[in-house]
Amino acid sequence: RKHMGELENMLSSPKAPVKEVANAGLIPLVAKHLLSSDRKLAASAVHAIASITYKCSTSVMKAGCVSKLVDLVCDEDGEIARNAIFALSNLAVDFQDKLLSNNALKQILWRLKQLGEPTTKKGWMLWADAMRLITNLVNITDKDDNCTKEMVKKVLKHKGDRQELIRVLKVSLSGKDQVDVVEDALRGILSLAKLHVCKHCGIPQLLDMEIIPLLTLQFSHSCYKIKKLAVDCIQDVVYNSVLDVSKCRPSPIKPLKELMHNPNQELSTCAAL
Repeated sequence: RKHMGELENMLSSPKAPVKEVANAGLIPLVAKHLLSSDRKLAASAVHAIASITYKCSTSVMKAGCVSKLVDLVCDEDGEIARNAIFALSNLAVDFQDKLLSNNALKQILWRLKQLGEPTTKKGWMLWADAMRLITNLVNITDKDDNCTKEMVKKVLKHKGDRQELIRVLKVSLSGKDQVDVVEDALRGILSLAKLHVCKHCGIPQLLDMEIIPLLTLQFSHSCYKIKKLAVDCIQDVVYNSVLDVSKCRPSPIKPLKELMHNPNQELSTCAAL
């Protein structure tokens, strides 16, 4: 426990020798203690791994940490859970398919279901890390192969998971002061719109009508990036026919028309599209 604490402190430094730690073969030794019954030892181990994933995600993957980190997402110790979520969100950037196949998306949705809605600063910190993980797990770009799309769809075929994801997005979009959370939620919606998930695919709609008014609320956000992402979301939702936006109340058409006269050309053009 003493040596793990020393390693944890060393890795917490901005100039931490992360690559040296990885090259010394310490990661598999740390990984052995992730599920330790000694809670202090487990807490130090998961914090150390979370620090390492930031620069050496491949080494962490080789050490076989994923399934253990996924288990720790629902740990009763909030700090352990948060570090596990942070580590997985870093790993999801390069190893999205591996995490999806280890049920990371199901697990994080279950954790947030337990949490309900964040009311404290610590609650929002965990929620922010969780939203970043979800966004990285459902990330679909135009270049993605069908394999990634199918893996995401497979999880979201389950009604409970789908409903929980929609709830999480709504809560995230309602947290106006939490800019990072709102941004990640919007990026998540952009990816989900690219899935072309509709009744024709045999999967019920992923997004529902209540999402659209929450998107139009972002048009008045002080952060330009949030405004632009919200317009992009509505554009993609319309383009991919995920929802019939014309039936939405309140309608997003008037706020979009107003944005067409915005002095920012990029924003006005996007609203016009």
